[in-house]
Amino acid sequence: MRHVNRHALWTMLVAILSLGLSLGLGLGLGLTAGCGYGNLQTARTTPRGAIDIAVGQGFVYNKTIELRHEADDGGASVAIANLPIMINSRLGLTDRVDIGLRLFFVGGLMADTKVNFLNPKSPWALSGSGGFGAATDISTKGAYLVHLPLTLRASYDFKFGLTPYVALGYSFYWIYGRDADPMVGATYLDRTGSGDHLVTAAVGLQYRLGRHVALLLEYNLWQPVVDDPGDFFSFERSHIAIFGVRIRGRIFGRPLTPPPKQRPLAPPVDPGPPSYPVGGGPHTAPPPPPPPTPTP
Repeated sequence: MRHVNRHALWTMLVAILSLGLSLGLGLGLGLTAGCGYGNLQTARTTPRGAIDIAVGQGFVYNKTIELRHEADDGGASVAIANLPIMINSRLGLTDRVDIGLRLFFVGGLMADTKVNFLNPKSPWALSGSGGFGAATDISTKGAYLVHLPLTLRASYDFKFGLTPYVALGYSFYWIYGRDADPMVGATYLDRTGSGDHLVTAAVGLQYRLGRHVALLLEYNLWQPVVDDPGDFFSFERSHIAIFGVRIRGRIFGRPLTPPPKQRPLAPPVDPGPPSYPVGGGPHTAPPPPPPPTPTP
């Protein structure tokens, strides 16, 4: 119970501070788009009973951003909507399975489950994850999107705290509620229902500063492969760089580090076989004294 109470209180405080700070920055700076990019996690699942809170700041580049810059006539080089903040949390159910919940495009949430296919004691980790997300498009009234991500990850833990990792994913997006700009004589294609599909790839580094804190640096590539013309939205090939901090605490289960081993007690000394008087033995009485010798 000592570990449950102490770590649960510490974790709750960390989670509240991290989420509060991140949401405050996001709302205060007006970052109204782009949350939910990237991974900010290795292939290894969060240990059983532990919770991870990852907060990251991203930078997105694509052709749309370049066109915005040209339209600004030398103004702001990057639209503020393309500096996304990422907030990701994960809870370990077992040493090989965890669940995650993250902020998704500010107006929604995304949940997923990750499974490590390898032995948790191995420095190698290979995991697969799948999830579901939904969000409102706060830039377009009445619009919303649904997201199904599938991701395969691999990583290796070095003893000095560095973990390189890679990820390959396939994402489905269905976007509703967007209308085309009215144009006289224009004809628009119908929705196919396939949604928009993306192939995503990521490479990253995690460096552990201790049991509770790690730094992450990550690059992501988004490549559209299927576009539904009837949803009036198209993804573009995008490059995304993210820097993040991960904080770990514990809610239940064993402590993050095993308790120190106690020194074993000295084995009892063997007293050896029992000794008895001459002619005697266990459960036997000593021999009687010899009779007196008669005197002549």
